[in-house]
Amino acid sequence: MPQSLRMRTKCQGLEAQVSVLQRSAAELVGVLDAHRAAIEEFQKARASCEESRVQIWCLGLIRQNAAREETVAVSQTMEYLQLRNGDLERELYATRQKVGELQTAGQGGHARNGSDSDAWIQSLKMKLKCAVCAEGNKSVCITKCGHLFCRSCVQRNLAARNRKCPTCHKPFGENDVMEVFF
Repeated sequence: MPQSLRMRTKCQGLEAQVSVLQRSAAELVGVLDAHRAAIEEFQKARASCEESRVQIWCLGLIRQNAAREETVAVSQTMEYLQLRNGDLERELYATRQKVGELQTAGQGGHARNGSDSDAWIQSLKMKLKCAVCAEGNKSVCITKCGHLFCRSCVQRNLAARNRKCPTCHKPFGENDVMEVFF
């Protein structure tokens, strides 16, 4: 076989190998591009996760601050209610003393007549009546403002989603209602 034919055959074989290698290289470039895209998506997802982690950490701080503020508000409300309770206890003590004096005066036949004492007792009873319905006795306190009402009036306001104090119109929620005892 002549040498030119061998060279031509060898060239054709080398061209076939180059063609195969070019196809393989093109496939590898495609795989490489896919890997680069996957790496880019992974980096975006990682950045998103980091951002979410920071947001979760911030939410934790916000919750801690809210809990701390709520604790302070509850403490202040309790302090106010304790002061208010002390005032009411002193008023009750003074009222009991006056009732005792009236009873003593009534038994001894002294100065006050029955209609004065009845009117005074009636005015004291009216102080215990609910300002909204004037029927039930005051039994709950709206801690946001300190106003007293009967439980049914406050429950009716909460059920009607009218969550403002009937006296001063300060907003309140179910957690801002506290039972009081006279």
